[in-house]
This record gives sequence, C-alpha cells and structure tokens, in this order.
Amino acid sequence: EKITRYDYLMQKYPNTPVAQKALNLKAQILFDRGEYENVIAQNGVEAELIDKSYYQILSRALQEKDCKAIAKDFSHYKKEQFTFHQNFTAFECLYSLALNAQAQVAIENLAKEAQDPQTKLSVLYMETQNLDKLGKNKPTLLSARDTLNLAKGLKQREYYDVGFIFFRHLILSNNLDEATQVYTFLHEHLSDDIRLIDVELELLKRAEAEKNEVSIEVYARDILRLQQLHKNTHGTPYVDFALAQSLMRLGRYNQSLEVLDSLAKKDIEVPTLAQALYLKGSVQKTQNNEQDARLSFNQCKELQSNQTQQLSVWKNLCTQALDILQ
Repeated sequence: EKITRYDYLMQKYPNTPVAQKALNLKAQILFDRGEYENVIAQNGVEAELIDKSYYQILSRALQEKDCKAIAKDFSHYKKEQFTFHQNFTAFECLYSLALNAQAQVAIENLAKEAQDPQTKLSVLYMETQNLDKLGKNKPTLLSARDTLNLAKGLKQREYYDVGFIFFRHLILSNNLDEATQVYTFLHEHLSDDIRLIDVELELLKRAEAEKNEVSIEVYARDILRLQQLHKNTHGTPYVDFALAQSLMRLGRYNQSLEVLDSLAKKDIEVPTLAQALYLKGSVQKTQNNEQDARLSFNQCKELQSNQTQQLSVWKNLCTQALDILQ
C-alpha cells in the first residue's frame, strides 16, 4: 500500500526532501479518504492541506450541528470560507455554549449579508443579545437601536423586547431622554412584562432623587401592579417605602397607610416590618390619631429577630416615639 511505502521512506530518510515529499503524499491520500483528523495529526504537513482539513471538519460539524466539535476547532474557523447560513449556525452553537466572544466572531457584520429584512432582524436581534452578554456598551447600544427600529418598521412584536436591553445600555450611557422614550414604547407594547419592573425601578430611583412626586407615584404604582400580576415581590420594600413616603410628603396620609399596610402583609424581613410600623405610627401621629400610633409603635417595639443590629435601629426609634407620646 502506498501509505506503507511513504512511512518507510520517512523512516529511512528522516529530515530530508524525500521524507517531506512522502509525508505530503501520505497526507493527501488521507485527505482524499476523508480522514481529516489523521491529516492534522501528521507533523509537518503543508499548511494548505491542514487548512483544507479543518475546513472539511468544520463543514461537517456545521452540517450535523455538532456544537462541541465547532467549539473545539473554532480557532481554525475562517469565516469568509463559509456561507451566511453556516456562519449563523456556528453563532447559534457557540452562543448556546456561552462562548460569547467566539460567537461574536461568527455573527459580526452578518446582518449586512442578510437577503431580506426579516432575516436581518433575526440576526441583529441575536447579535444584540450576544453583545449584551459580552458587556460591550456602545456596540450593544448601536445594535439594539437598529434592531428596535427595524422591528418597529416591520411591526414584528416578538422582537420588541430588545428594548429592555436598549434601555439598560442607554442608562449606562446616561442618555436618560432616549431611555425615557424607550420606556414609553415598552410600556405601551409590553405593559405586563415582568422585565418592566427593572426599567421602572431605575426610573423610580431617578424620580426619587429629583423628588418628582408625580413620577414616583406613576412608576411605583405600576411596579406594585406588576408584582401583583406576577405574584412577585421584586423591588420590595424599596418601591413600597418610596411610594408611602412620597404620599406622606403630599399629605395623602390615608393612601400612605394603605401602602404600608399592604407592605406589612408581604413576605418581608423583620427589620423591614419594623420600619413599616414606624412609618405607619408616624403617619398616624401626624393625623393626631395617637391611639393607633401607640399601637403601631408598640408592635414595632415588640418585634424579635436574629437581625438584631438592623432591627434595633427601628425599635429604638419606635421606643423614642412612644416616649414622646406619653
């Protein structure tokens, strides 16, 4: 057999042109047989044949959607050798394995090759997700903006949720005006999406810093609505206290008490309950309802928890408030 002959020549004439020629001829036979891994395993084979072997290995992996094989040999992946669909398959595989840096290599500029707007939208959407996972703010921002604008133009609602990524990166870029516009769009089209809580929490914090009482109430009440809708307490107790204290500042004491009573019924930590009772007693005292205020302060004072340091702060305040009422 020819391979046996070539092995003999390589052994008999090592480190000579004869041996190199024999090696290349052996490698070519292996390549023609489809034994690409064996080609690569031969030390000293010409680079062109090695590249061709990797191309064949990767092409087979892409056809079979063998994600682990694609990842294993991706350092030899030459994007320009593959079709649009092959590159997107490579991206999907690498993305599924959380190999986001490699996935970005596969999808970079791929949207420009898309044959139609719908395909372009799908690619842009996935690239935005990947860039977000890589933590690349500016590229994510640009990709998310393009994705959302195209989704709007095509009226493809299933892609509208890219706005959540877009919003987050606008905030990171301190572009509050555009972030607010994106929020308005999300609230109009995805008003019941639980992810809206994080968006509104961010806006609530800014409204609180500016003491914008109208915005505080709008964001806080919608967060509470979403919590109830999804049977979720994400954002509590921050949102509850923000709304209750805003209502107190506006003199809307009964509504403030309603918020605090609702908070007390949630699954909250004991120090948080103590804070709620202290604020409740303070509101009742402001209303000249000393009897109920004493009851609230006493309930606060009697609370027990292993979170002693946090709890003691509010218990001390409740004790001092009771002393003043005596």
